Amino acid sequence: MFGKSRPKRTGGALVRRALKRNSRTLAAGTVLNGFYQIAETMVPVMIGVVVDRAVATGSVDSLLVTLLGLAAVFVVITVGWRHGARLIEASVLQEAHLLRVETVAKVLHPGGIRTDLRSGEVLTVSTSDADQTAVSLEIVPWVVGSLVATTTAAVSLLVIDVPLGLAVLVGTPIILVVLHTTGPLIARKVEAAQASTARASGMATDLVSGIRPLRGIGAENTASDRYRVASRKALSDSLRVAKVMGLYQTASTMISALLAVAVAGGAGWLALRGDISIGDLIAVVGLSQFIIEPLTSLALAPKTLAMARGSADRLALVLDADVLVTSGEHSVSELPSVALRGIRHRSLRGLDLDIEPGELVGVVSYSPQDSEALVEVLSGQISPTDYDGSLLLDGIPIEEVELASARSVMLVEPHRHDLFAGTVRSNVRVGMTDGRESVVDL
Repeated sequence: MFGKSRPKRTGGALVRRALKRNSRTLAAGTVLNGFYQIAETMVPVMIGVVVDRAVATGSVDSLLVTLLGLAAVFVVITVGWRHGARLIEASVLQEAHLLRVETVAKVLHPGGIRTDLRSGEVLTVSTSDADQTAVSLEIVPWVVGSLVATTTAAVSLLVIDVPLGLAVLVGTPIILVVLHTTGPLIARKVEAAQASTARASGMATDLVSGIRPLRGIGAENTASDRYRVASRKALSDSLRVAKVMGLYQTASTMISALLAVAVAGGAGWLALRGDISIGDLIAVVGLSQFIIEPLTSLALAPKTLAMARGSADRLALVLDADVLVTSGEHSVSELPSVALRGIRHRSLRGLDLDIEPGELVGVVSYSPQDSEALVEVLSGQISPTDYDGSLLLDGIPIEEVELASARSVMLVEPHRHDLFAGTVRSNVRVGMTDGRESVVDL
């Protein structure tokens, strides 16, 4: 009746699974995004063509033809971007939804899950981490589109002047390799910050839900101090990540800009020497300004992937958590006997108890720890391997009883304070139809 361990997945495995089950939509979106990037890259080239073929010659026919070509390029830009972005965003939203549903289904498993995460941390994992993991789907069309744009720009520059094109073709891989070396550092920083934030959220949830008993024993100040320490740790880690991200983005933008300036400067020198035309110069300057964007996108891809991998790693902790209690094969009667034999759990030491069908028994505990330990055993929310002894229903060990059958005859509600919004009446009436509200008398 208790779950068995299985090989654990990594965050990378979750990202690969997301790519696989959204492959068709992503492929279509990537193709459309590629056409958009090609057309976007060709805008400065077409402007240069207009200058050389129409403005410089004064030909009206050439002007009309080249302007029609430029208009066609903008049509491709509009259609490609609109439909490509829609498909890519649909994949991200769909994957985020599937991850949230999968996480909630795991958390709400009837047998419970074995995890060290607090309820607030689980909430963070099932929401923000699921969304961040889904963002990894944007990386593929993002990187492919940027590579297409950079390649198109390089080919265009090669046609104008071979050294200019080679500068882009050689400089781009060097930039990517240099910036990619910072990926592991960013991943570690991001994962630590996400864990600290989730831990602070979990402590905040525990603090709010337990504020009444904390006030009862005068421990609210101690609890607040612990939360303050956790919150400051989360703030410190987040600021550290922001600093690293800022330095990374500054460096990537600066390196990309230096390459663009070098290309534009080389084109200016060639134009002064008369090696290229005015239209070619306009095209080169426009391309050198344009390639900053795809180069920056390529440089930022490792950062985005690192953030997605960090969230996916935390998501895997929940999705691959072992189930505490699985269902057995036997069912019990509607009014079974209950027996505890030699129960040793927490403060309990060899507890024996027999309750016959129809018998009303009250268990008096002088220690709250004893009552909490007994409730944990009877509730079935912990694995039988977590305590010594046996819990029997109709003489059948609890681990051999069907989970639904055991839960249908045993109602164990732990003594816990939960704070709900609204009044008692509004919470009791949730889900009731108008015809049933008359049974509520408060």
